Amino acid sequence: MEKVKVVFFADILLSDFDGASRTMFQLIRRIPAEQFDFFLSVA
Repeated sequence: MEKVKVVFFADILLSDFDGASRTMFQLIRRIPAEQFDFFLSVA
C-alpha cells in the first residue's frame, strides 16, 4: 500500500510558539510513519 503524503506549512517551527504550532507538532508526533510521509515547509 502506498503511503499518504502530508505537507505542513508554518510561519515558524518552534513547538511551543503558539497554539497552532503546538497542535501541528502534536499531529506530527502521532502520525504513524509506516502509513504516512510528511514534509514541513516554513514560510
